[in-house]
Amino acid sequence: MFEGHGFEKQQEIPPQPAVDFESVLEKGEIENARQLEGSWGIDLVKIKDDGDALFRPDLMSDFIFEAKGMEARRSDLELMAYKIDQILEFNLIPAVVNRTVRNLKGSLQRRIQNFHDGYGIEWENDVKPEEITRAAVFDHILDVRDRAPHNFIIDSSAGKIWLIDHDFYMFFWEGEYPRTFIVEKAREMGLVVLGGPDVVSLERFLAHADSLTIGAKPEVMEIIKKARDRAEVLLEEGQIPVANI
Repeated sequence: MFEGHGFEKQQEIPPQPAVDFESVLEKGEIENARQLEGSWGIDLVKIKDDGDALFRPDLMSDFIFEAKGMEARRSDLELMAYKIDQILEFNLIPAVVNRTVRNLKGSLQRRIQNFHDGYGIEWENDVKPEEITRAAVFDHILDVRDRAPHNFIIDSSAGKIWLIDHDFYMFFWEGEYPRTFIVEKAREMGLVVLGGPDVVSLERFLAHADSLTIGAKPEVMEIIKKARDRAEVLLEEGQIPVANI
């Protein structure tokens, strides 16, 4: 503070380093894992000194992919969605890695604290407008089919939206009308026009999309190819179209 005014000079506190959630999820020591209360097919995993994570074993949904003759599994889709989000630098998807827990292969994801879902409330009032636009852009280029209120969560204190549950139904649901709640909300609020940072993000995705296909399962490669094509059109148009395409 100011000398001579009865205040002692305060020592500056250095900023805390950012947590490398991927490393924590990949290498952190798992203390225990148990079924998450009120859920089906999700384990709550305690990582020593680093809090909780959510584990979704592929075994719980293998039969869906096998019935369709697909090579990909849920963990492939979860990781793909996260990597695309990282390239876009939207920070919409909690960190996720592929890991074996209790001898089962699956996806291990950072658990977000202090959130609510989109049911029964005007969730858009708790989210920054640019966050809604980014989430809509992400969902549009990936042509998601099942973004219902249980597949995104809101951190009201940060004005933030988190996208979750990138499973078979998110990309391959065959219902007559896909559920695209966030895209529809962006249209309703007039938040569909790309800003400068959104353009930069999409251009970066186009520059790096091919790297995501290396060693990828056929279904993952197809999703990325479609996302690249839709991103190109979105850049040309400058805004999300008024109807699903």
